[in-house]
Amino acid sequence: MNDRELDRWLKSAPVPERPVDYWEDFPRRVRAALPRGPGRAGQWEASSGRRPIFARLTLAASIAGACLVIGFIIRSWRDNNAWLTAGDLANARTYLREVEALFPNQVQAVVFETSGPRLELAARADVSAGSPVLVRVCGPDGCRSFLTFSGQQIPWNGDWLDVLVDARGRVLLVGAKLAWTSGEASARVGDYRFAARSLGTAS
Repeated sequence: MNDRELDRWLKSAPVPERPVDYWEDFPRRVRAALPRGPGRAGQWEASSGRRPIFARLTLAASIAGACLVIGFIIRSWRDNNAWLTAGDLANARTYLREVEALFPNQVQAVVFETSGPRLELAARADVSAGSPVLVRVCGPDGCRSFLTFSGQQIPWNGDWLDVLVDARGRVLLVGAKLAWTSGEASARVGDYRFAARSLGTAS
């Protein structure tokens, strides 16, 4: 049956017959079904959708607030020095023991890049045994980590940064365009984020 045939069939159906008293009683039944008083009106407002709209607005505001709080927590976490985890430090100590066993007093730095680790060795075994340090630098070109020693240098943004550890164990990164310490509240400097921790003794 196509649409035209269905339309013709529906139009040919007879209108249902209603007794006369049905139509006389109809207005009374409609009035009885209408809400009366504030209690019934409140029920009508609830059924008409006013309360659900308010509930949806409240839920949306709560979700937006939660998202702001979560975003603030994530930003604080990323900007904090704590994004060098205990696992990172333990792995760095293990790595340092292994390379120093192979190249005693020659290791200047181990650079961890996306392509893998790269070992930087001195020409002679005369590298001073400063305190080992793990430094992570993240910028527009990605993140790099440096496993090095106090007194060595690492490259950064066309500059060289001296890596130093003070008496309190804080790591200082000092260059011509930067002076940063791991004791600072923020790890962000311009487009770069820094994290640095002294590893104590390498053993």
